[in-house]
Order: sequence, then C-alpha cells, then structure tokens
Amino acid sequence: MPRSAITAGGVDFVLTPEDIARELTRLGRHPYLAIQEETRHATRAGAKEGDKSDDDDGLARVLALLRKASGTDFSAYKKATLRRRIARRMAVSHVETLDEYAGRLEGDLGEAKALYDDCLISVTSFFRDPQVFQILCDQILPGLLKERPPDEPLRIWVAGCATGEEVYSIAMCLLERTAELSRNPSLQIFATDLSEGALAKARDGTYLVNIARDVSPERLRRFFTKVRGGYQISKAIREMCIFARHDLTRDPPFSRLDLVSCRNVLIYLEPRLQEAVFETFHYALRPEGFLVIGPAETAASSTLFSPVEEKQRIYSRKAATALAIPMPPPA
Repeated sequence: MPRSAITAGGVDFVLTPEDIARELTRLGRHPYLAIQEETRHATRAGAKEGDKSDDDDGLARVLALLRKASGTDFSAYKKATLRRRIARRMAVSHVETLDEYAGRLEGDLGEAKALYDDCLISVTSFFRDPQVFQILCDQILPGLLKERPPDEPLRIWVAGCATGEEVYSIAMCLLERTAELSRNPSLQIFATDLSEGALAKARDGTYLVNIARDVSPERLRRFFTKVRGGYQISKAIREMCIFARHDLTRDPPFSRLDLVSCRNVLIYLEPRLQEAVFETFHYALRPEGFLVIGPAETAASSTLFSPVEEKQRIYSRKAATALAIPMPPPA
C-alpha cells in the first residue's frame, strides 16, 4: 500500500516511522490549521462562514497570485474549500501565515503549481454511485441509441473528468449497449478537466489493481489489459475518448450533445457560478439531451432542467430557447 500511494503521487512526504511522528506533531501545532478547524466548528454551530476570519485580504492576494500563475480564477469557488487547500499547502511548506505564503507564491512557480493542483480536487472512481450507472445503462443510453440515424453520432461530454475513471465507465456502458444492436453507431466522448496531470493519466488509462473492487471480472477481461502493477483500458476505448484541458467556467462548451456528465465539480462552486455552468450545459445539449451530476451535488436549476431521477440527480433538458453563450462553441 505505501508503494502504491507513492507511485500514484498521493503523498507529500516519505519518512521513517519516527519522522512521521515528528511531522504529525508539527502539523498538529500549525497555527493556520488551528484557525481553520475553529472556523469549521463555528460554521457547524450555526455561524456564517467567515465570521471568525480576518484574513480575507490575504486570501484575495493568494487567489490573485494563483490566477496569475495558472490562468484560472478561483474567486467564485467555495471559500471554505479553498482555505482548507491553502492551509494544507502552508503546512506542507512550513509556512505559518497567509502573507508569508503569498510571498512564497510570488517567487516559487513550483509551489503555485502545487497549490493549483491541490485546488483541483480529483475525487473519482470507476462506476461511482452504482445506481447512477444502472439508470444510465438501463434507461438513458438505450433511449439515446434507439433508432439513431447512422450519420448522427452519439455525443457525450464528461466535464471535470479528473483521471478518467468516469469517462471509461460511461464508455464501457456504451459498448455493452451497442453490442446489443444490429448496427454500430458512431460514438464521440469528449472529456475535459483543468488539470494537465490528471488528463495525462486519463489518456494513458492505466490504473492500480485495486480497481477490481469497482470493476467486475467480466469487464476487466473485456475492456482492460493486465499490465505490471495494474490494468490498462483497451486501446479501442482510449481512441473513443478525446481528452482536453478546458475551463468549464470560462471556455466555450461543446455543442449538439446528447449527454453531459459533471460529477463532483459543482459542489465546490458558489451558487452564482453553479447557475452559469447550468446555463452552459443547457446551451450545449440537444433539446432531448440529459445532464448527470450525481447524488453528491446540489439540484440543477428547475428553470432549465426537469428531473428524470431526482435522488441520483439525473435531469433532462427543458424545451426552452437555448441561452446565449458569449463565445462560439468549438467546431
């Protein structure tokens, strides 16, 4: 397990047991982490976020430096999440104040990249929330594939795809459904994320052996190749999926889509930015298209989408005039 964690890049320090104890003691005494913990308890007790925080100027400075270094504006992301991500990087970097950390960011592009990667929280797995995929496989995809003209490809966009597990899960479901048809419809899956590192892993499609907990033996045999230390998704499936860097909050969307899947992204955005993203999805989908955001997210805008399965947060696009997008969608 430790070797797997190190290989996956999920650790900050590799230390002896004695040094781990010393590092944990240091982290437990970190002043900014203590402030964040106090704020979290106050919020749970009913205080509004920020009631006990006097470091808004420092946070704004850090976010401005992060935008300058990465080109991504995090100002409309939920502040509690950003503060926790910044606090983690401060603790790892042995920095105790926001002003000191801002100074570190000004002169250290490596630290700016590390903070950027931390703010792009990649929480994903194969067939995450199995009930969502059961509805997709049994209801949504068969309906989209039924009597589809041969010159009309099925177009899917996975926004915030992280390291690709969601993308390949949908691709496997698609191939299982198309195998039941007498023809082979054209399939296009676009997958986007802000993290170049996550996209590189997704394109490679190689995962640790522990994916067997989420992927059935039949699917492992059919869709994966056993490689040293894990499994790699088949080349045929990798070639179905187009991975690209894309800022969901700023860049023009894809168009003429049948399905959009956006999991574990909206929950980190402020309500005004969530609504703007819903407008983007509404614009991108065909009139009969579907939006999947999953049970961890908040509900979609009732003015733009109708619930298909409320508990699992699956929606259909309402028949309404598409909302204008400032920039034209890519061809």
